[in-house]
Amino acid sequence: DPNLAAAHVGLGIYRLGENSTSRAKAEFLAALQTSPKDVLAREYLASIYQVDLKDPNRALAYLIDVPNLMPSYPDAFYHLGSIMDDLGQYDASIKYLKTAIDLDKGHVGEAGQYGLPLLGQVYLKIHKLTEAKLAFSEAIVYGEAPEFSQSELDKIKRGDIK
Repeated sequence: DPNLAAAHVGLGIYRLGENSTSRAKAEFLAALQTSPKDVLAREYLASIYQVDLKDPNRALAYLIDVPNLMPSYPDAFYHLGSIMDDLGQYDASIKYLKTAIDLDKGHVGEAGQYGLPLLGQVYLKIHKLTEAKLAFSEAIVYGEAPEFSQSELDKIKRGDIK
């Protein structure tokens, strides 16, 4: 049924797989016309605006209410942490990322696969090396971008990052 938000979300995901961002965006916007609180449509639109269109403020506008709609959805908190990082709001980024990591204990979603390395990067930006080392060390233990995390940890240990 073309009037269902889920149909538009599914087509949007399909369009992203075809690298057709503009068509995907149109489908996610159509989903929100039918169902303004559709969490997946909001998440995917936020990602398009943040990553493809380099507009983190617009991304934030789509995603900011998602934790109110689904308070235990770790990937929403992960994406909010990433957006806040892009906006230079590092304290907020840390708060969102820690929440995402705590919610994704199984390390299965984006939060559980990339949360710790991103948290380490944010700590580096505000010169909190001890916290960054811990985040990168935990990332290695849990297999979250282990090569990148090890590389960053090595840079810290060598004194290349201060």
